[in-house]
Amino acid sequence: MRVYLGGPINGLTYGEATNWRSLAEARLNQANIQVYNPMAGKEHLSGRESLSWLDAPPNVIAADIERGLAECDVLLLGFPNSIPTSLGSMFEAGFAYAMGIPIYIWTRDSINLHPFLNNMISKVYVGNLFTLVADLWNGEGGGIVHFEDRLGEALR
Repeated sequence: MRVYLGGPINGLTYGEATNWRSLAEARLNQANIQVYNPMAGKEHLSGRESLSWLDAPPNVIAADIERGLAECDVLLLGFPNSIPTSLGSMFEAGFAYAMGIPIYIWTRDSINLHPFLNNMISKVYVGNLFTLVADLWNGEGGGIVHFEDRLGEALR
C-alpha cells in the first residue's frame, strides 16, 4: 500500500508544506505503509519565505503529480491550515479521480471544499492527524488490516 501525500504548497512556507507531510510519512512508515511525498528532496526551497508554483515549470509539476499518483493506491490531501483548495491540489485530485484512486481529505478545522473537489472525494476527516494515522495501525501482528476500510473508519 502506498499513499500520496498531496495538498497545498503554493503560497505556504517550506515548513507549512512539509511539517504535516513529514509527520504523516514517519507514522505511516512505522505502520509499513509507503508514501509518495511530493516535497521529498526539495530541501533547497527551505530558505524561501513563500513557495510558488513558479519554482518549477507547470508541465514538470503536472508530470510529477501524475507519476507519483500512478505509484499510489490512495491520495491523502492534507489541508492543515484550512486552506480549502489550491490549483495543485485540484490537479492531484483530478488525476487521482481519473485514475480511480480514492481521495481522502484531512484538515484540522472544517473547510468549505470547492464543488468539484467535494464531488470527487471519498471521505473528509477533521481533527488530529495523529489520530487518523494511529487508526490505520492494527497494533496486533505489526501490520495493517484492510487499509482502505480502516482509513474509511478513521475518516468518518
